[in-house]
Amino acid sequence: MEKKIHLYFRKPFNCAQTIMKIIEDHYNIPSENIENAKKYGGGNAPNGMCGALHALLQYLPQKDHEQVRSSFKDNIGSEKCKEIRKDQKFSCGECIKKAMDLYEEFKH
Repeated sequence: MEKKIHLYFRKPFNCAQTIMKIIEDHYNIPSENIENAKKYGGGNAPNGMCGALHALLQYLPQKDHEQVRSSFKDNIGSEKCKEIRKDQKFSCGECIKKAMDLYEEFKH
């Protein structure tokens, strides 16, 4: 999985797009949806959420969202992109990795 993160992130995708690109086969995500997710990078997901986390939540059952968000926040320190980047404890790549770990844990 880390190989795929390095393959897609910033070459040419942002964090939200990278999540979608990695899981696209499992969910039959149209390429235009991945392109449209470009707007969620850089702290621009709803409520300032990390784009990787936001993209992940789109593909997990609603019943798991609270637990996924809580786990992400417990591990990364926040679910908000600008707070994560301000703290400089975790890179965007590490946020993508955590989101993908949660995907593996919660996918159905």
